[in-house]
Amino acid sequence: MASTARVDSVSSVTADRCRCPETSMTKTLGTILKKIYYDYLPNSLRKYYGPKVEIIYSLLKRAFAVVSDLYLPVTYLTDNRTDEPSQLKILIAGRGDASPFLLKQLNLPKSETTNRGSQSKTCLWNVPRIDKQNLNALLIEADRCFSPYLIAKGFVPIPEWIHLTLDISLPTEEIIKSFKKRNWNNYRRVIKHQYTYEVIHDLKRTEFFYYRMYVPFIESRHGEQATIESFTYMKNLMQYGELIFVKLDGEYVGGFIVNTASPLPKMAFRGVLDGRDDFIKKGISSAMYYSAICWAKEEGYTKIDFGHCRPFLDDGVLQFKRRWGMHMHRSPRVYRTLYLLLGKPNASLQQSLVDNPLIYEDHGQPKGLIFLAPDKIDPEHLVERLKKKYAMPGLKDFSVISFDDSSCFKVHARSGVDAGESR
Repeated sequence: MASTARVDSVSSVTADRCRCPETSMTKTLGTILKKIYYDYLPNSLRKYYGPKVEIIYSLLKRAFAVVSDLYLPVTYLTDNRTDEPSQLKILIAGRGDASPFLLKQLNLPKSETTNRGSQSKTCLWNVPRIDKQNLNALLIEADRCFSPYLIAKGFVPIPEWIHLTLDISLPTEEIIKSFKKRNWNNYRRVIKHQYTYEVIHDLKRTEFFYYRMYVPFIESRHGEQATIESFTYMKNLMQYGELIFVKLDGEYVGGFIVNTASPLPKMAFRGVLDGRDDFIKKGISSAMYYSAICWAKEEGYTKIDFGHCRPFLDDGVLQFKRRWGMHMHRSPRVYRTLYLLLGKPNASLQQSLVDNPLIYEDHGQPKGLIFLAPDKIDPEHLVERLKKKYAMPGLKDFSVISFDDSSCFKVHARSGVDAGESR
């Protein structure tokens, strides 16, 4: 990486003049607006203006977040599991919304094995100037509007979430044939158990879905990191949405809500009865996707929004959606980005990156980022194999980074073609 100007520490940066609203202000604003919207706006107006209000709220929320990103808290993390000189040291500039997931995925410092240095604050543009001589990595959490500046400073932009859609303009038989080829086991389960679906317009059934399906499912999958939407929001979403239950032997065992406020229907929430693993093993997730496709085609849609995934090529949800032939996009709704800059070489960090290929953005397009260990004998063959493994529509390219002993990392190879269809 190109060298940058250094300062001795964060505390030496004169940033007091750069103060701006904290993230808590954004959250407070959101709470106030939601209360006014849900508690005081008549149902008829809420149904008509709902989609427009959501757009305005999203714009305001992003504007406050961008202002907050101009002045960031900075924390040093030191891994206690190893001693000098192999001890891992990471600097994080941001408010901790996205970086914990990345650190967990990479099996990097956890709270019980980490020393957190005293937190200070600095302006975003001063972070690249922080002394990196004893740091293994720098992470900045900020809006993607800062990408041009931070990329120029050597940072790699990793989106917090990536977006997936499915083209259903093809006949259903062709879509299922493609899925059957890529994921025979789940296809076999759907056929074996003969799932059916039912569209419901009943508030009590919405409560059943929320408390018996959605909440248990999210808690069972994400544990302490679960983010659960309120029932009030879900109930009001039903004014311009559809609740679809998936049935097994006549029993409601799963369900999902489709947001139809925009031209592209969006699978907004999913749930499995009591979060039960036995239904998941019987292919309930595939049954829900298949039901969504059938419903959307009956309604005359040609594409479905299947939401977001984390930016890891080996992510289980991403690989599941990939097998359906879904198309990867830059998110139109989530703008948070993690900017990664590698500093002093560290063996554990390098191995974590080798084991967890990422997705990054290049001029707004998602691309694969594959790391290679320095001892790979035939990197070209390995790169081609990995491209075939991860290729999917919308993944425009792959960058391959090879670690060596003389520098933090260097670009080893870059494919020159669109990743195309998954194979």
